Amino acid sequence: MEPPDTVPEKVVAFDWDGTLNNTPVTHGNDPAIMRGQVCDLTPLHAVMASGHRVAIMTAGDPLFVLGRLLDRKVPAFADTAMEHKVPPSAGMVMVTNRKVLADVYVDDRALRWRFGMDASVIERTMRDITPVRRTWRRLWRHR
Repeated sequence: MEPPDTVPEKVVAFDWDGTLNNTPVTHGNDPAIMRGQVCDLTPLHAVMASGHRVAIMTAGDPLFVLGRLLDRKVPAFADTAMEHKVPPSAGMVMVTNRKVLADVYVDDRALRWRFGMDASVIERTMRDITPVRRTWRRLWRHR
């Protein structure tokens, strides 16, 4: 039996674009934008240290993300063949460009939703987020 203060192993899926780095929109793998990305892998390391399985989802090139992780000594592989629905083990980050099965999704554009909630929460959230189109234009201006 597990001690009451531990959490059983979970699958945590991070979004890469705008969540673990500062590029919040799909960038079409533009090299100028990709070179300027600043990464913060602190949340990734915290989840891994707790023994959970981790996936990183990207709208961009999973091999680029894999390279960024390997440069920072994060054990990872790119599931470009889409062989896995979940990361196969804790301690090895799976990078993919599709949505995976997970217990928790960490995403800059996510909304926590439960069946039966008041739909007005969607409208309130939409007022608070930066429109993708505006962010895209700002990124392209700074190329």
